[in-house]
Amino acid sequence: RCLELDRLVTVKLDTQREKTIEVQSKIAELLREQDVTRNDIDSLTSHIHHLKRELDTIEKIHSRIDTHSIVIPNHLIQIEGLTERKLDLSHLSPVYKTINRSGGNCKVIAINGDFLLMQQGNNLCLIDREMTIIKKSLYFQDSIFDMCWSSILSRFIVIADNGTYLVDENTMAIETLQSIEKRRWFSCTCSDAFLFASTLETEPSIVKFSMSPTVVAIKEWKTPYTCTSGERIDNIVYNNLTLALMISNAHTGTMRMELRSSDTFDLIWTLKLDIAPNKSIATRCCLLNCGEWLVADFNTSCLAQITNDGKIKRKISYGTAPYRIALFGPDLLVSVLEDDILYDIKWQPELTPPLDFLNTYTFTSKRKEGYSCVLPVSQTTDTILPETILFSELEPFFEVIHSQAKTTCTYRLDPYWTYELCHGLQIRQYHETKVGGKRAVVQEYTLGTHHSEDQNRLVNQDNQQLVKIHYKTIENRQVPMLPVRYTHGTACEINSNQPRETLVLYMCHEKGNNAIINFHEVSSCYYEMTIASPQLCQIPAF
Repeated sequence: RCLELDRLVTVKLDTQREKTIEVQSKIAELLREQDVTRNDIDSLTSHIHHLKRELDTIEKIHSRIDTHSIVIPNHLIQIEGLTERKLDLSHLSPVYKTINRSGGNCKVIAINGDFLLMQQGNNLCLIDREMTIIKKSLYFQDSIFDMCWSSILSRFIVIADNGTYLVDENTMAIETLQSIEKRRWFSCTCSDAFLFASTLETEPSIVKFSMSPTVVAIKEWKTPYTCTSGERIDNIVYNNLTLALMISNAHTGTMRMELRSSDTFDLIWTLKLDIAPNKSIATRCCLLNCGEWLVADFNTSCLAQITNDGKIKRKISYGTAPYRIALFGPDLLVSVLEDDILYDIKWQPELTPPLDFLNTYTFTSKRKEGYSCVLPVSQTTDTILPETILFSELEPFFEVIHSQAKTTCTYRLDPYWTYELCHGLQIRQYHETKVGGKRAVVQEYTLGTHHSEDQNRLVNQDNQQLVKIHYKTIENRQVPMLPVRYTHGTACEINSNQPRETLVLYMCHEKGNNAIINFHEVSSCYYEMTIASPQLCQIPAF
C-alpha cells in the first residue's frame, strides 16, 4: 500500500511536470521562429508559475508512510487521490478574533497570506492572524477604493481616488506608482505576473498591466465587452488564469457574477444573483479553496457560496451586514462589518466630574432608541498660538509648489466630479465621459484663479507683508494651516452670478505629496480645499 501511494503521487507529479515542459517547449519554439511578443512570454510564464504552485502544493500535502512488520488485510486500506481541504460554511464557528475599525468610510482589506492590510484612522496597518497590529504607517491621502497584493513586486497595491500607491510590508513605506495613468480606478487583483484593474466610469474598462520589469498597460477590455454602458464593475478577483467579476446594474436592479479567462476575456460562466445593487456600497466576493467563491450580500446580511462551475451551493445568514470578506490562510474568514458598536460608559465615583462641568445632549437613533450623550465642557488653555507669519518666510514654499504646477497638478476623483488644483494657477471642477470612443469633458467650472492681490495680506510696522495663519481643530489639537485664496471663478447662477471662489488650506504632512485630503462647499459656490503638503513642514510655524 505504501508503494501504491508513492505511485499515485508520482503520477500526479509527472503529469504536472509534463505540462510545465510543454509550456517551456512552446516558448523555445516561439523564440526559434522569432515570432514572439512580450505578451506571449508573459502569458506563458504565468502558466509556468501556476503549474509550479500546483507542484509545490502536491509536494507539501504528500507525506511518505513508514510501515512496520504487521500484517493488515489489503481491503482495510483505501488509497484515494489527494484533495484540497474544503471549508465547511454550513455552520460558521463563533467569532475567533475581532479588531475595532476606525477607518471612516474605508472598508477595504488586502491579504498576502501572512498579513492583512487595512486602514485604521490615518494609518495603514499590517495585522497578523491574531488580529494584532504589528506595523503601521501614516496615510493621509484620500479615500481608498481597493487594495491587492502583488507577489512579483512583494508590495501591496493601493488604489485611491488621487493616485495608485505601493506599500512595502517590511518597512511600510508608501510610494506613488507613477507608471499607472490617472483614471477612476475602482477594483484591483493580481496574478503572478499581471495586475488587473477596473474603472469606475460610465463605460467601465478592465486594464491588464505587465508587472516586470516595469508596470505597463498591455491590454484593455472595454464596454460592451466588459459589461453594458451604465453598469458598474463592483469587484474583480483573479484565480488560476480566470477573473471573477461582480457586475451591478442600478437601472434594472440586478446583480450577476461572471467568470472569464484572464488571457482572452472569454466568458466561462455567468450567474444571476438575488442581490439588490447598492449605489453607495459595492458587492464584493472572495476566493475559497478548490476554486469556489463567497459573495457578501450587505443588504440581507448573508453570504452566498458559489461553486467553481457557477452554481449557488448555499446561503449563510451572517447576522451583521458584511462589507468585505477575504480568506486569511486555509481556514480563517475575515469580514469587515458595520460600525454599529455600542459602548456603555460607567464613571468611577472618584472620576465623576461635577454636573456644571458636563454638557448633556439627547438624541434618537435610526432604531428609535433614546440616548443621552454627556460631554465635558471644553476648557480654555493658556497656549498662545502665532496669528501671523512673515510672507518672506513663505517664499521658498511658494517657489517649490508653483514650479511643480508647471508639469504636475493635483487631482481628487469623486464618483462624478474630478477636481484639479494647479498650485498658483487655478482650480477646475469637471466631468468627462466617452463620446465616440474618445474621452471628452462635458461639464466644467473654474472654481478660482490665483491672484497675489487677493491674498488679504497684512503689513506690520516695518512695512513687511504678513500672512494670517488659519487654525483648525483636528483630533483635539489646533493645527496651523496656510490659507491661499483662488478667486474670479466661473459665474455662479444660483448666487446672483457672483464668481466662484475657493479657500485652499495647506497643512504640514511629511508624506502628503500635496494631495487634496478634503474638499467641500461651505456655501453656494464658495469652497474649501485642504492640501497635505510635505514642503510646508520645512517652515517652523507649521
